[in-house]
Amino acid sequence: MGNQSTALECLCKAMDDLIPYLYSRWQDEKGHEDFKDYENLMRRVVEKVEGATFVQGYNYPFFGFIFKIAETDLVYSVKEKGENLCRDIKPAVKQAVVFAVKPNKKPAKKQKSKLKI
Repeated sequence: MGNQSTALECLCKAMDDLIPYLYSRWQDEKGHEDFKDYENLMRRVVEKVEGATFVQGYNYPFFGFIFKIAETDLVYSVKEKGENLCRDIKPAVKQAVVFAVKPNKKPAKKQKSKLKI
């Protein structure tokens, strides 16, 4: 557990100033910049931490990334709470996404009423 704790501490030290900056910048520039550039920067920083592996960056439904330490997938995210940004690190939950698909039906044609009033 010691190496896992050390890796997590190093990762937090590296990211705790960077992620709030990236989040704020993304809020201002998301219409003009590619999120892949943000994701690549996150990847480079995570990969410098011994024992940590970058999995994927996200800008929705949260801003942050998924990373792996000792075969455990974790989520590093930031959220706005009032005037502050709060960091959250928790185990990643893998959920199956199920989509219901309705058949492409044409709307029924309106029929003239045979009732006479």
